[in-house]
Amino acid sequence: MVIVELLQNFERDLTIRRRAKRTIQGYSQNVKAFLEYFPEPGEVDTEELEEYLEYLMLRDLSGSTLKNIFSGLSSFYEFLIYKKIVDTNPITGFRKRYLDNVEPSERRQVPKLENVRELIKRLELILELTIVMVFAKTGIRREELLLLKPEDIDLKNKIIIIERKKRAKNIIRFIDLELEFVLKEYLSWRESRVEIGKCKSPYLFITEHGGRIHKDDINEFIQYHAENIGFHDPDPDAPLEKKMSTHCFRGFVTTYLRRKGMKGEHIQTLLGHTIKKEVWSGFYLDIDMELVKEEYFRCSPPLLVY
Repeated sequence: MVIVELLQNFERDLTIRRRAKRTIQGYSQNVKAFLEYFPEPGEVDTEELEEYLEYLMLRDLSGSTLKNIFSGLSSFYEFLIYKKIVDTNPITGFRKRYLDNVEPSERRQVPKLENVRELIKRLELILELTIVMVFAKTGIRREELLLLKPEDIDLKNKIIIIERKKRAKNIIRFIDLELEFVLKEYLSWRESRVEIGKCKSPYLFITEHGGRIHKDDINEFIQYHAENIGFHDPDPDAPLEKKMSTHCFRGFVTTYLRRKGMKGEHIQTLLGHTIKKEVWSGFYLDIDMELVKEEYFRCSPPLLVY
């Protein structure tokens, strides 16, 4: 079924079920936006729903708005089940896990440029410095960073290659001059560990003992320094906007690039989001990565300038 026809049938179904006009309009808008992101709803899994939620969160939407969006999507999937287009509703368990306990006013912290610079100044270990620089320059996810291998760093072409598990096409991040300088230092240090037999891991980021750094250790050292600077509250009951974590760097990168005038679709491309246009006809938006690269180099945050 053509997507535009599918959406019209969904609206008709809501009308027959005597839903309020405002509800129909809201659900229709949210489902249309979702289909622009994922034109084939039957193939969407929890990993892609997590990606979509991250994308929505970057728009600083409130918890109640996010709940409303996914309520509409759940209704849409129930409609698809009724029409025998899909077998299950992936929203049900996802919404319970990620949205049922969300406080409407809680938003993740977006650190300021001076916060990130001060954090970087305090990092004496090349491992920690490189990790924070990669986060703050690229907005990479922690899970993606942990899977990087030395061969994923292409200094000649100034790119970091991020292998996607389920997608055919890998995504890339660009390496500006500051990040290039730090990566060279780190790779030299890592190679020295290899030469003396102190490298036991094929992954890029290793500890002094040669094993891959643990995911919890990353947030631990970032939060330790951020607390000393004054932009992380270690109290378990502290609001999310007062806590610092690796994910906060995605908001930092997005906000900084946006303020510098980088195009929205180019920012989304850098963050690994799927960008589509004319979804009703099935055409994908052509992104010229050379233009994205040029624009990113112009807008990337200066972090080693104090």
